[in-house]
Amino acid sequence: MLLVCPPSAVPGKVRAGERVEPRLEELRGPFAAECAGWAGRPDTFGEFTALLREGADAAGAAARRGWGLVGLS
Repeated sequence: MLLVCPPSAVPGKVRAGERVEPRLEELRGPFAAECAGWAGRPDTFGEFTALLREGADAAGAAARRGWGLVGLS
């Protein structure tokens, strides 16, 4: 899978990450019910939130540089 985000859309990703960050704990129950243990997904809620935070950090760095984002799975 290839995901592409042009530079013009990156600031919106940063804002979304800022809105989600304080509410991540609300996802603990749904993560446990739907995602825990699935192949190709983070094994724990901590790994899941770390992945989201790392993505937000990458988006912030890209926004500061005027870059886009590319994700490969």
